[in-house]
Amino acid sequence: MKRSVYSGAGVLLAALLYLSLTVLSDDQLAGARLDLTADELYTLSDGSRHIAAQLAEPITVQLYYSSSVARNIPAVAGEVAQKIIAHASRVQEMLREYEAESGGKLRVVELDPEPFSEVEDEAVAAGLVGLPANTIGDRLYFGLVATNALGEQEVIPFLDPFRADFVEFEVSRFLAKLDALEKPVVGLVTSLPMLGREALPMPGAPPAQPSWAVVEYVRERFEVRDLGQEFESVPDDVDVLWLVHPKLLSEVTLYAIDQFVLGGGRALVFVDPHAEVEQPPQDPSNPMASMGAPRSSDLGPLLSAWGVDFSTETVVGDRSLAARVNVGDRQRPEVLEYVVWLELGPDQLPDDEPSVSRLQRLNLSSPGLLRPRDDASAAVTPLMTSSADASELQAGHLRFFPDPKGLLRDYQPGGEALTLAARIDGTFHTAFPDGPPPLPDADASPSEAEVEDRFTPPSNAETEHESADAEPSDPRGPQLTSSRGESHVVVFTDVDLLADANWTAESFGYLTVAADNGSLVLNQLDSLGGDPALLGIRGRTGQARSFTELERRRELAEQRHLQEEQRLQADLSSTERRLNELQSQREDGSNLLLTPEQAEEIESFRAKQIETRKLLRETRAELRADVEGLQAWLKALNILGVPLLLLAVAGALGLMRRRGVRAS
Repeated sequence: MKRSVYSGAGVLLAALLYLSLTVLSDDQLAGARLDLTADELYTLSDGSRHIAAQLAEPITVQLYYSSSVARNIPAVAGEVAQKIIAHASRVQEMLREYEAESGGKLRVVELDPEPFSEVEDEAVAAGLVGLPANTIGDRLYFGLVATNALGEQEVIPFLDPFRADFVEFEVSRFLAKLDALEKPVVGLVTSLPMLGREALPMPGAPPAQPSWAVVEYVRERFEVRDLGQEFESVPDDVDVLWLVHPKLLSEVTLYAIDQFVLGGGRALVFVDPHAEVEQPPQDPSNPMASMGAPRSSDLGPLLSAWGVDFSTETVVGDRSLAARVNVGDRQRPEVLEYVVWLELGPDQLPDDEPSVSRLQRLNLSSPGLLRPRDDASAAVTPLMTSSADASELQAGHLRFFPDPKGLLRDYQPGGEALTLAARIDGTFHTAFPDGPPPLPDADASPSEAEVEDRFTPPSNAETEHESADAEPSDPRGPQLTSSRGESHVVVFTDVDLLADANWTAESFGYLTVAADNGSLVLNQLDSLGGDPALLGIRGRTGQARSFTELERRRELAEQRHLQEEQRLQADLSSTERRLNELQSQREDGSNLLLTPEQAEEIESFRAKQIETRKLLRETRAELRADVEGLQAWLKALNILGVPLLLLAVAGALGLMRRRGVRAS
């Protein structure tokens, strides 16, 4: 009797618990989430949560989404509409997570820019892009406008559902940018005249040169500071070192770079086995000397210490990616592939790296290659690769008179893709294991006063003082032998991609963008120079996961369907040919009456057509029944699987308890 009462009470308690959860879930559990996806697609990464939690000033994010327009998109564009609707739902959930993690610093406002409304006017004024949604002119808006306390704005004109993998990175990046009160500082170290040159006030002086376009591009978001090529330490307020064609840097400068990176600083490096943009100084007494002068650059022992090998004697050629150039003259033009001038596209850029994934075209000139070292302690991630048709060439072939025709004639594919640029993340070890190099003053000749002092007997007080300071401390501070935390460096093996000629073109007196080289540099600096948490956010692939068994059965049915359509088309063609033959055999020349043979042939065709359509309907019905049956089975498994599993566990526990009671 007691056992029945307990069982009835348990059932009643379970029913009350179920009702309580059902009724109160909307109010009490609205913010509760359980993400069981393989890649945690609906959970903010640690980097994004850190950015939201550390916001210093209030930020308002306005989400403009034409939900009413999206629901009424014609069925012709139904697949795209479904992607937008699903993506909008994910973005809304993601923004709520940002808002919850911010502790009240982030406010999200959702707006529906209906056609011809004031909200639509605001969206257009903010720079959002509306897509045509129907034939009556309605537009679908789906973008973000974020504003900080100073009134500065960042805009994502349209949240492309086909780039859903990177939406978290884009949102986190503009939140980090809006939260920065000052522009990050980029310390430029270069042997090239990237910052331009003023004209000297003297007759015959060379004219002024403007800054490179890439420098002006970077200055829109960063403060670019020239550090020169000789320094003992990197200033504390420098966020990123931008090393471009570093030539013959002293050990003191290399050590300063080494310690900056080990201490948590980040570096964007451009080295080159043959920098075509470099103009060696002219020697009037030997004009050929400048032509044969090496135009290479490296970072001494630093790249090896960071985990990659780079040779100044090897350039990469790629016949598949080669730009076509004219090697003839005006009378006899001859166009062929110059295998060391490369045009890279999306296939040469990784899909899961936000800093390069959206780029469409990059122009390079005689790049080098990187290879991860076997003893590397950091992760090396390729950012740009060649095709498998690439080949390693000697840089010496390009120094005097490059021969595009000869390079193409002697070209031998290597059979593997080569790494042209890479990101290096992890723990680095110093390139100076024997200690820091001496500062320049350490080896200077002593002054006359110092020489005289050496021969003057010191007093007891002086002797005690000198013994205490016999080994003065290094003004650069104690040496770091390994990374303090995680280090981040990006290395490119081509300097020429920064030159104006490789990515800009002049049109009506203005420079226009002809390739994505400038965006490439800006993206890398955004990633390195922004909030460090951005470095841990990557594109999340695999969002659209399909049921393989469903796809297999659908493909089989579609194959049968296609075969039926092909048979129908064959029957139709055969019947038309037969009708033409019968028509040409008419003796009276009349086209108005049908002969008995024509009538019989037409009836036969109609019967075949009816039969084929019936088979097509049966195939479609079979496809629908097969797929819907499998879907129903999967749905039942997902809905009932967990409750049945819980019941099985509860039953097993109950059975074990009964056996225990009987045994006692």
